[in-house]
Amino acid sequence: MGRLTRCFRHDCRGVGAIEFALIFPVMLTAVLGSVQVFLLARAKMLTVAAARNLADLVSQQDSVTAATISDFCIAGRLSMQPLSSATLKAAIASVGYSSAATAPTIV
Repeated sequence: MGRLTRCFRHDCRGVGAIEFALIFPVMLTAVLGSVQVFLLARAKMLTVAAARNLADLVSQQDSVTAATISDFCIAGRLSMQPLSSATLKAAIASVGYSSAATAPTIV
């Protein structure tokens, strides 16, 4: 039994396979985690771009109608491609000044 133990103790074959088996799950988690962080950051950037594009389109108009806002929302959905834009909602508010009003009104 002692001779067999000495034989295994000095045998270095398979050390690389065992080290790989110990390190592989950590490396796989790091790689997949970094991919998820990238996808999350990309989704955030596309959402901010859609909001910025929608605000830019609305701010260039003197007055807007429901059809115009519908077209702007379509443009916002298109700027979110290739992400799903099925749940995209937009709330548009306008601050207007009138000579008859004493304070700004939110429309």
